Amino acid sequence: MRSLFSSVLCLAFCALWTSACLEETDESADAEKDGGKWDSGPGPVGGNGGGYGYGGYGASSGSGGGGGGGEPECSLACGSGSCALEGENNSQICKCPAGYVNEENDVTKPCIEDKCTDKKCEAWEICNPADGRCDLADGRCNGDTDCKDPDKPVCDFAVHECAEDKCGSVSCGHEGVCSVDSSKAICNCPDKYCDSNNSCVSMNIPDNAWYGVQYPSALPRPEDPTIMVGDTPATKIYGQIWIEGQTGSGVPQHADWKAQLLYKEAKGATEYPIIPATWKKVDAEFNAEHSGDNNHEYMVDFPTDKAGDFIYIFRFSLDNGNTWLYGDAGDGGTNGPHPVTSTSNHPGTIHIEGIPEELFTLDDSLVRTENSYSFDLQYHGSAAIDFAQSIITLNGVPVENASEYYNAETKTFTISKTDLAPNKYSWLFRLVDENGNKIEPFFVPIWIGEGVDFADFGWRDAFVYQIMTDRFLDGDSNNNVSSSEFPHVNRETEQWLGGDFRGIINKLDDDYFTKMGVNTIWISSPVVNPHHESKGGTVAPQQDNDYFTSYHAYHPLATGYNFDNNYGFENEGVDSAFGTVAELRELVDKAHEKGIRVIADFVANHVYSESPLYQAHKNDGWFYAQNPCAPDHWDDHRIDCWFTPYMPDFNYNNADARKAVIDHAIWLIQNFNLDGFRADALKHMDDIFTKELRKAVKKKIETTVKNHDMPDEAEVFYMVGESLGGWARYHTRADMVQGQVNEDFFYKAKDIILKGNSYNSLAHDVTESWDRTYLTSQPTNGGSGGFPGAVMGNFFGNHDQNRALTECNGNYTLLKHAQTFLLTSPINIPLLFQGDDIGMIGWEESGFDGGRRAVMKFDGLSSSEKDALQHIQQLGTFRKSHPALRYGSRQTCGSSDDAWVYKLTYEGKTVVVGINKGSSSFNATCSGVSGSFTSYDGSTVNVSNGSVTVPAGGSLVIGD
Repeated sequence: MRSLFSSVLCLAFCALWTSACLEETDESADAEKDGGKWDSGPGPVGGNGGGYGYGGYGASSGSGGGGGGGEPECSLACGSGSCALEGENNSQICKCPAGYVNEENDVTKPCIEDKCTDKKCEAWEICNPADGRCDLADGRCNGDTDCKDPDKPVCDFAVHECAEDKCGSVSCGHEGVCSVDSSKAICNCPDKYCDSNNSCVSMNIPDNAWYGVQYPSALPRPEDPTIMVGDTPATKIYGQIWIEGQTGSGVPQHADWKAQLLYKEAKGATEYPIIPATWKKVDAEFNAEHSGDNNHEYMVDFPTDKAGDFIYIFRFSLDNGNTWLYGDAGDGGTNGPHPVTSTSNHPGTIHIEGIPEELFTLDDSLVRTENSYSFDLQYHGSAAIDFAQSIITLNGVPVENASEYYNAETKTFTISKTDLAPNKYSWLFRLVDENGNKIEPFFVPIWIGEGVDFADFGWRDAFVYQIMTDRFLDGDSNNNVSSSEFPHVNRETEQWLGGDFRGIINKLDDDYFTKMGVNTIWISSPVVNPHHESKGGTVAPQQDNDYFTSYHAYHPLATGYNFDNNYGFENEGVDSAFGTVAELRELVDKAHEKGIRVIADFVANHVYSESPLYQAHKNDGWFYAQNPCAPDHWDDHRIDCWFTPYMPDFNYNNADARKAVIDHAIWLIQNFNLDGFRADALKHMDDIFTKELRKAVKKKIETTVKNHDMPDEAEVFYMVGESLGGWARYHTRADMVQGQVNEDFFYKAKDIILKGNSYNSLAHDVTESWDRTYLTSQPTNGGSGGFPGAVMGNFFGNHDQNRALTECNGNYTLLKHAQTFLLTSPINIPLLFQGDDIGMIGWEESGFDGGRRAVMKFDGLSSSEKDALQHIQQLGTFRKSHPALRYGSRQTCGSSDDAWVYKLTYEGKTVVVGINKGSSSFNATCSGVSGSFTSYDGSTVNVSNGSVTVPAGGSLVIGD
């Protein structure tokens, strides 16, 4: 999505960033794993990011690096990592994959498992990756003994930082103990005393009053042997209080009485007097259904959000929380629960184990052949599975008699299938246990079949065709949005025009994509959008009184929809203007049968103002206060501004908001068997959201993937982001997205090829290191981006740009040269926008993008359109059969203002590519190239001594 700045402003930004690019260095260091230490602060921004809703493109933020030849051998023993060479001196270091760290944080030592994965420490602690212990962070404390500075000798328990001793002149009396809390002296008083002006005074509680933890005294118990992090429901702790005449089964709850569970990570007895600032506190509820003959009872779930050994006590207040009484749990024997009156006390104890890597595990059980697969899925839950309430699906279809796959004794699902056609087979286990608790769904995706379209696929093998669903093909006019819904939208190009899932299915059936060599389609977000018009655009104030529709699907209403919450939407949250759930499933299924992956636009920066999620949480801190991006805040408020008055912007510093949208994303993938996301407006969202989304995808979607940081396995879920204006590298990291739309490529294709400028400059800029620039980590915007698994999305046109044929003034020779450049550039993947296969025209007009997004044309093609389509079809199928075009190294053979010839080599194979816009043929010599070659058009070309000829106004693509 993007808004439309004037061309003058866009050119200014481009000029600014072109200058900035020339000043950057081309480093060739190996990519650096994140380790969670990236600087996410804002940096300089050129332009305002791509995409409907905000401003224009900026030039690239950095140049690339490539490896040189003759490097020394890397010989370090790196354990679970890999040896790499770094810096000008080729220093040997151990690179560690995600989930691993160097021993003793020494990069020359082996990689060991990072035991801090999923470990939760307190805010003042830091986790030690070697052993998973939570140690005090530098400058923090958890007791006075941690403070060594004589000027700050005590621990302020409010912030866990050493502070000035405010207790020096305080004498609490009655054995009270002074501590510092929020820079103030606090008296912690013995039983039945409380602090009053830094003095312990009597609370006038009867001597025979009784209070404590009634049950249990220790966990786990023999009948409940294991408590795990995240156990739900958590174990209940019961506390009781008795005061003669004030409690009893016939006495109702006192409005001014309160009770709380206090707990902390520790063993043994607790301190006396109690220092409440050192404990965590959870409010307990009055149990009206069960109070003893004399007691009042309160109960609370023990939190299970952290592993460790904990002690716990109960406290009670009779005056609405002003003063408190503390009681222990006893030892489960003769020493029952009592008020805490000395250092001889018995708090309750609980032991919580760390959460398993998964409640389900596949381990290494998945085995596949070209036409079969088998796997064992181990269930680690303690409660039995209720199959009557559970749902198990294969590619969205419920599996009959699913319980037959399950061995209750070993808690194992054993799945084995043979004689299978090439396809993607995705199992989804949505189980419910015998207690009625829903178990988190588990997803098992498996590609079967030979070749780069099926199980041998890696994302560098992809050729992506971008579809704007509403503008592709109207396959079912019955689902069209009535024009009465948008009476003020006068421009036809801004209206809903009828494209739908059925139209895409029809072209799948026609093999439209297969004939082009396309093996991935990118569709609009399928999530429901408003069908009525909206007032106000992203170019303010010029568009404040203009009306728009949501045909592009960037105004989501059903964000948050998941298996457990439908937010009142029918059709499973899918936009009915695009079709039914069954049609979306049919689209995905048919694509997979043909070896075509499906990427969907994912819109997470904002929702539409009528969204139930916004209406429910607009006052809960889930969204930023309204602050328009336009005209001045696209950069300085890129995170918290609103694209339009009806597009509330998520505040992803709120954990609940992050969870709701990430749960929604995981549901989309699992429910519809998607293969990737085009992540919209990435630079406008807090980094923490993108990182947590990637982490969730690795854990919940890529369950059959061995190396999540590389793009080479068929089941890797690809996320290509959209962060223009110099931010693409920043987000291209192992902990964010594998790639972004590559603005570097876009500007080369547009400004040189489509604009008819010198191919000499193209040959000078586009080298092997330029192709591989995102494979190395480089500084950008205060952080660093790029890593060995990066796969950028190359493009020369998309829904936010004036049409390529418009940019080249209808010159089909230049359009076909752009197609050739796109399909013969290695390492990254081509993204082709619908219509650029045949050559369509269109441009932005007065801030309206619809002209760039005309309905796709399939019938009545002109000879030029047919020729362009044939050209891309031949290129696409040739690319699929020649790995050098996907993985090779590029080297220029010769160039001129009108022509450029280069060769690509990979594993002993060569492809030679040439483009020539001149009026006469162009000759070049590619050293080491001789023999008989096959041309992309099917003819045979013989090369002697490397001499090749590119015809006038034509292309040359030959391979051995």
